[in-house]
Formats: sequence, C-alpha cells, structure tokens
Amino acid sequence: MGHVWGHRSPKGAVSISNYKERIRLGWRYQGKRYSFSLSNISKTHQLEAQKVALQIEQDFLMGCFDCTLVKYGARKNKLGKEASFPETFVQQFEWWVKQLLHMDCELHINYNAFRNIIRKWGKVEEGNVLKKMNSETFSTTTYNIRLTLLKHFVKWLVKNGVWNSNPVEDVQKKKQKKIKQAKRQPFTTDEISMILHAIKNDEACCINSEYKHKLSVKLITY
Repeated sequence: MGHVWGHRSPKGAVSISNYKERIRLGWRYQGKRYSFSLSNISKTHQLEAQKVALQIEQDFLMGCFDCTLVKYGARKNKLGKEASFPETFVQQFEWWVKQLLHMDCELHINYNAFRNIIRKWGKVEEGNVLKKMNSETFSTTTYNIRLTLLKHFVKWLVKNGVWNSNPVEDVQKKKQKKIKQAKRQPFTTDEISMILHAIKNDEACCINSEYKHKLSVKLITY
C-alpha cells in the first residue's frame, strides 16, 4: 500500500499527516480508530514514519497487529493517553514537575523561575534549546542550577520518546572564577598612635554614651 504525505489513504491503509508540527499516523482496524504521533517533521523522520506505517499494515495482513501500539513506538504507552499529554515545551515542563516530581511551578521557586525563563524562549526544540540556554545572562551559580534542571527534564523527554536526542547531556557546568583578595596592609606607627590616642580620650564615642572606651582599657602605652 502506498503512503502519500498529507493525503487521505485508501481504506485499510495507514495515513501519515502533519499534526502540530509532528508526524502523525492514523488508521482504522476492525472498526476501531487508532492514531499516535511520532517525531518532529523532517525528511528522515518521514521515511521512518513510512516504515512504521508499512509494518502496521503488514501486521494487519499477518494477523499480529499490536493493539497496545508499543511495537510501533507509540509515545502514549509511556506517558499515558496521548491526547492528555501537553504539546509545548513549557506545558511539558509543567506536566513533568507536577506529575513526576510532585512539585508546583506556582509555589516552588526554582521551578517557577525556570518555567518563566522558558516561556520567553518561544518554540523550543532539540536544535535550539542549547542556544536559548546559553543566550541567558545568568551568574555562574544560577547557570549551573538551571542547567542541572534542564538536563533532568530533557533526559526524561528523550527517555519517553518526546525528543530523539539530548543536546544538553554533555554540557559542563561553568567554573566559578576565584577572586583574589587584596593583601591586607598593616597599620603604620602613626596610625596606631592615632587609634590609641582616640581610645584614651574617648574621641570616637558619642558624647552622651554611658560606655567610654577608656573604661575598657586599663593600660595604654605608646
């Protein structure tokens, strides 16, 4: 059976279409409607989708169709029903934080801050996520915190078939630059003399203060 991109397939064939910038397969089998999305649209992914569609059709004929769709790489078998799983990067992050980490982006500071950052990024994909991350002017400490969070999230996206690769997996944390402290200079003889003289005569005390410097100094020598 042929697979024509974006056209209605013949009865009994698997259709391949564009669904929200992802490749979607759809078909009917024994009176039931099936569909699921694969990877982002590209020539390579379209060829892979055609292979999957052919496999499904062959299983129809051989009587070994997998109604769970696990055999064909359906994402919904790992993440729950596909229709209920969010499509955008921000929505997926919120879902991950709430459903798997049992946190709330509205209440927990780190997740709230990162969610607000990725909202500004617009459309996020495997090919641009690292560029968007590195475009931020974070301090070294903040960058490392955000990078760790991003790595965990993207690792989960890849594990569950939402993304095909992890572009931030090998990114290293930034090293904190050590700031050299200025060398301390000892007081000169004149400075020491001035300090002791001020203590002896209560020159640094408030006029009305009950506590005078000279009361705490039993002996002052020059």
